[in-house]
Amino acid sequence: MEQNRFFLLVARVISILILIAAIGAVISVISLTILSNSWGDRNTVEVTDDDSGDESVELRLSSLEQMIGHEIQTVDLMSDSPSKGFSSGSRGTKIRNVLFLVGEELSPKWLYEKNSNLINCFCKLQASNKYNGDDPVLAVYVTVVVADTNKDDVLSEKDGITLALMNPDGSNYKEVGSVVNKVLDSTVTDGGDSVTFLLQVGNDIMVRKYSLKSFSLISEQKISEIAKR
Repeated sequence: MEQNRFFLLVARVISILILIAAIGAVISVISLTILSNSWGDRNTVEVTDDDSGDESVELRLSSLEQMIGHEIQTVDLMSDSPSKGFSSGSRGTKIRNVLFLVGEELSPKWLYEKNSNLINCFCKLQASNKYNGDDPVLAVYVTVVVADTNKDDVLSEKDGITLALMNPDGSNYKEVGSVVNKVLDSTVTDGGDSVTFLLQVGNDIMVRKYSLKSFSLISEQKISEIAKR
């Protein structure tokens, strides 16, 4: 009898401990959610959608990013939730614009005049070809959706992209491909003098090499059709 009472007491104590742990876990999750939402609200701004005229859209500023080797910082302007004519698609946060802060005076400059574009990649080109490497940034390329090419009323990865090159401070912006389906790969070549892109353009696979000084096309080759074997 005494043994049964002992085991019953132990079972009750264990149940109480499990209940306390569960309550603590729920409180922790709620607290983290509140903190996360509070942090998101701190860097969220509300703007008017240029396309719809009076529709409010929430845009979020990212953290400051250093342009290695230059006195330049950038801040991404992003959208979280889809809206009419301003959709970010189904894959979450997307970059809509980039703010450059240049020099000791932190002179501000936006990459685009409007925030309605969809930037798939804001990619820094470095001689080491390492993501976030220590080498100075030589140039930046962007892949950006600027038009609803598939006519589904939203900008998304399903639309054709424009490929553009620019200096690290956002100047000398030059579109080098406006009918590109996808950038498959890129690499800095010739000791940092040029960049080579592997692209899908329509049904073709193209290799294009551009000067990183003038952003002019150096050479271009079409790869033979890739078919199932």
